[in-house]
Amino acid sequence: MDWSVETASKGTTVPTLCWVLVVCCLAVITSLVLVPPPSTATTPLPPNVCVAIAPDTVVFAVASPPENEVTVLTGGERGFSPAIHFSVAEPVLGFVADTDFAPLVAYSAHSVFALWPARCRRLTIFDTPWHILNVSRVRVPDRRATGLLVLVAETVDPPQPERSHLYLLDPARPSQPTELSPESGYNFWASSVGDVDADGSEDVSLCTWSQTARDLNYARRFFVYSWDDDGDLYPRWRGSRLCRPYTRARLADVTADGISELVSVEVGLGGGQLICTYEWNQFGFWGIGRTEEHPGIESPQIADVTGDAVADIVALVTDPSGVRCPCVFEERGPRWVLSRHGPPLREDEGIVVVPRSDGPARIVTYPTLANQR
Repeated sequence: MDWSVETASKGTTVPTLCWVLVVCCLAVITSLVLVPPPSTATTPLPPNVCVAIAPDTVVFAVASPPENEVTVLTGGERGFSPAIHFSVAEPVLGFVADTDFAPLVAYSAHSVFALWPARCRRLTIFDTPWHILNVSRVRVPDRRATGLLVLVAETVDPPQPERSHLYLLDPARPSQPTELSPESGYNFWASSVGDVDADGSEDVSLCTWSQTARDLNYARRFFVYSWDDDGDLYPRWRGSRLCRPYTRARLADVTADGISELVSVEVGLGGGQLICTYEWNQFGFWGIGRTEEHPGIESPQIADVTGDAVADIVALVTDPSGVRCPCVFEERGPRWVLSRHGPPLREDEGIVVVPRSDGPARIVTYPTLANQR
């Protein structure tokens, strides 16, 4: 199994001496006239992003103002090589592939934009003064095109984002976003899409930080919404809790039957973390499997990496000694058993599962440079 990915380095051009002198003079003048005194506050850059957008293809974004680099890489068994390289104005927080807007959609803290990498073209399709939390592709019933769900929050101060809003972007009217009905007071902080009941329509899950009628304490809860005849969302299920407090949760097909399950990372009785899976039962979700508890679990992803045509769970797992390794969990009845693991990774490294056109998916590592300024 290939655990590594080759990253591209950007080519440089050496200017002539005259140009160097001109640029230096301009820099001095600008610093004297135009630039205000430097702020003592430092804002950390978002971690770099690596996403699989197609078989054997990943897109990698490096947050390095003033030129935030984006590279599309393709590759096979021997690693990846850069196919297209360009820059965008702001640090990228995520990518969405397989949409009808463009070959690639990216989003930053306040904008969603369509990208045509081969032409280095960028078109902003959504702007907000609030904070974009995540963007997902979605197919709304009775609409031929694939749209985008954009989740934003008015504030992202700890402990959770608050006063959230969910928008639908239609490729036919990208400049006219529709705000959907889920109420901002539930403080949604993550969303995902999947068909939980095999009716052929994609449902929307929302992670919340909210109260209930019987529990006035704020906690992380999990809601599922479905589409009505007017193209809006209505609450299908508003769960008060999962089995344990959770750190992340989303819809994903872990049984390879075309039906989405709920996959969560939860806090166990020992203070560690475990991955749990749940199945829709028409009234809510019931548990169907879980892993053992580990000191830490990051970046759970679903794909067949073992080649048995059955979905596996891949995650970064921290062992009791503090070592982080990419691990594969295979389903064994009600248990997800750790079947293999890769080499230890540094704190600034991450993993992405990349589908292949001629075999099982691959697990590759990438440098995140999360602490770079």
